[in-house]
Amino acid sequence: MTELPNGLSELVERARSLARPTWLLREAGEGPVMGIWGGEGVVARPTEESNSFSHWLSVRADLLPLEPALSGVVSLYFDEEDARGLVLHHPAATLSGADGEALYASARADLPHADALFEHLPPAQQEHLAQTFGGTPGVLRGQAFGFPHPLATALDNALVGEHPLWSDDPPAAQIGGWPWGWPDTAWNEREGQGQTLVLWTFRDSEPWLEVWWTGQQFEVAEHIT
Repeated sequence: MTELPNGLSELVERARSLARPTWLLREAGEGPVMGIWGGEGVVARPTEESNSFSHWLSVRADLLPLEPALSGVVSLYFDEEDARGLVLHHPAATLSGADGEALYASARADLPHADALFEHLPPAQQEHLAQTFGGTPGVLRGQAFGFPHPLATALDNALVGEHPLWSDDPPAAQIGGWPWGWPDTAWNEREGQGQTLVLWTFRDSEPWLEVWWTGQQFEVAEHIT
């Protein structure tokens, strides 16, 4: 028989069971350099691309949550004039000697937000939680985040409080993790197409830049709230 969550602590524990491994990139840290913020860029931009592209971030490619793992370096560029992103990968590139600000990685478990948690609960637990909130699974699906119920509010606050973006000292970027969605994009829109969130910038936002792997190529999604 499936155990049903009865309160906030049980729901947060369910969220912890769905945590995804991530890397946080910060200016201060120990160990080898895992990323470079700013500077000229590690993987050189092709000459045919617009000069309005500026380098935002380069990371060691083997940190990205992909199978099989990539080697080398992935560099993220952004054209603020045309709001276009560009991701370049070179399997032989290294971060050694690159100009820009060095970033160091620390491991972290990334908890899902309320909508993602609800979607990944077994049907019996979805029904139980919907009854607790005074709704139905159909109503809650996609609306658990921000649902007007004290337990839902407490759950939102707990999960938001776990996320580094809303911390007092957010990192420059996060590698991997759960997508949280945006006013113009549902959290599971790209995941529903089999895509993987591999990188999310926090520093110098807005805009926030997400890098997605489609299975064949990298795509950049720019978000402004």
